Amino acid sequence: MYHNNHDLTFSNKTRSWDMNQPGFSNGAVYADLDNDGDLDLVVNNLNDTAFVYRNNGGGGYLTFTFDGPAGNRFGVGAKVTITGKDLYIVRENFPTRGYQSAVESKLYAGLGSSYLVDVQIDWPDGKRQVLKQVKANSTLTCKWKDAGDNVPSIARTFGQPLMEESATPVLPATYINNEFIDLKREPLLTFGLSDTGPRMAIADVNGDGKEDVFFCAAKGQQSQLYIQQNGQLVLSSDQPFNTANPQDMSDAALFDADGDGDNDLFVTFGGNEAELSTGYVPQLLLNDGQGNFIPAKNAFTEIHISASCVRPADIDLDGDQDVFIGAACLPGRYPQSGSSYILRNEGGRFTDVTDQYSPLLRQAGMVTDARWADLNGDKLPDLLFTGYWMPVRIFLQGEEGMEEQVDFEGMSGASGWFSCLIPGDVDGDGDLDFLAGNNGLNSPFKASSTKPLYLYAKDFDNNGTIDPIIAGYKGDTCYPLVSRDDLLDQVNGLKKRFVRYAQYANATVQDIFPNEDWSSVWRLEATNLSTCLFINDGDGQFHTDSLPYEAQMFPVRCATFADVNGDGKTDLILAGNRFNVRPDVGRMDAGQGLLLLQTPGGWSAAENTESGLYLPEEMTDMKWLTLNLERYLLVSGIHQQVRSYHIRKNVK
Repeated sequence: MYHNNHDLTFSNKTRSWDMNQPGFSNGAVYADLDNDGDLDLVVNNLNDTAFVYRNNGGGGYLTFTFDGPAGNRFGVGAKVTITGKDLYIVRENFPTRGYQSAVESKLYAGLGSSYLVDVQIDWPDGKRQVLKQVKANSTLTCKWKDAGDNVPSIARTFGQPLMEESATPVLPATYINNEFIDLKREPLLTFGLSDTGPRMAIADVNGDGKEDVFFCAAKGQQSQLYIQQNGQLVLSSDQPFNTANPQDMSDAALFDADGDGDNDLFVTFGGNEAELSTGYVPQLLLNDGQGNFIPAKNAFTEIHISASCVRPADIDLDGDQDVFIGAACLPGRYPQSGSSYILRNEGGRFTDVTDQYSPLLRQAGMVTDARWADLNGDKLPDLLFTGYWMPVRIFLQGEEGMEEQVDFEGMSGASGWFSCLIPGDVDGDGDLDFLAGNNGLNSPFKASSTKPLYLYAKDFDNNGTIDPIIAGYKGDTCYPLVSRDDLLDQVNGLKKRFVRYAQYANATVQDIFPNEDWSSVWRLEATNLSTCLFINDGDGQFHTDSLPYEAQMFPVRCATFADVNGDGKTDLILAGNRFNVRPDVGRMDAGQGLLLLQTPGGWSAAENTESGLYLPEEMTDMKWLTLNLERYLLVSGIHQQVRSYHIRKNVK
């Protein structure tokens, strides 16, 4: 039995409420058996007597029965709205609870400390009845004949939302994902790594002073360049790519690579489908100043990398743009990753200087996002990046390269499953703060500094494939968090040892491989799955600002900062979700797009009716575009046409 804490979280009260009797149950029903206004519980047991739990709770209540019209005597479909001081309750009379299951046609509402409330009854045919100053601890019989037409409502009303979606898409691009199922090849993955989703790059490519958009496509699709003409985005007549992508185009950046004053195009490829090949080589395309692109010759030594991101910056302060390329997981080799790269721009040719700046970047891990920022005020760009099974890592640049800064009180204090790293000046002090989008807390996976999630990885059965086993704590013991069936699909040799599920249920990872040399096993850990907002203290140190629980309800994969309600404070927009998840875990799809408004007391989650956002799919990128002097938020996602929103003016 779980108690609602009124903050979107629940507490397990099974033991403290004396409901922990063992039994084999196949059904339960609630009803007010003793007519005291609260709900009692009856649990049906197979081959045993039923459990009957009497509710001894206190507080005010209202009970509703219904006397409906002919053909609907029990008032099925009627809705009751209760309003009072700090109270707003909606109940609907639908007694059916599944196949051959139902409850009595009554509604119950706990009122807490409220003694007088207003009640509205809406019938399915549109008739309405409003009762004022109803006393608590009573039973009301709602009669259809007492309801009327055109009765003013006491229910909440909603004004104009802060943001409005464009009726016609600003960017008419759709991302069609390549249907590759990672879990068939690697059944121990928690979620698929091939669904990187679309990224967008925005800059003026033809010198007309207007922002254009490059849209990254999946494997087998053609990435597209859109030019701003006559107040709209249209497909360029001269596309940078005239063939389908060899792999998923994972990221793109528009910047002046050759110093001729126009924006060139740098793209990377990633995903988890095919082994590293020429399909994973980054490409640089040079702009002729009119938005026409041609591949650069000998731009860099051929690099094979399944990349997650590309981030340009003038890291050596010589006036041109160098790049960092973040490495994702090696395809089919989770959790192994390739080398990330720092490439120095030398007159339009990019040279690998990774070892010169920091050899640690060769083994940076599964990077998902990165940013450049001057964190210590020395005018040199410093590198921040994050990813799966790692914290946000900070590499400060000095005279002799880069040195990792370990900030245990801030960013470096907790590792997680981070998907994005978004910069913005939240507190208005002139330096950059960062949002790190994480998996969230609304999943079966729990992690803390004392009880982390672990990932053990090795080719345990010596068949040439890596076997990654995720493990977590139940009580004080760490158990594998993969099913017996999935593990045996991956490591076939265990079938003779774990013939029965009961044997596997009590086994730790060490029990499963009792003769293993654990010093040769990779062990990664995650200690925090919360999406985090890191506030820059101005001295290269960060502290964590707490976000409301609504921000932890889904995996945050993209975000942006903006003053949405016009109060001069920076607000935060989040989106994400993850669908390609192992079946026993279930889709992580609770996100619908979230606006967090900055208030004097912290952050407040706006309801979707207030924000105007509705983004229930897998969203992977957000970018702002100026079109016709209006700022539009472009949001791209998997199997989605790009969504576009603008901030309404003069909406409070």
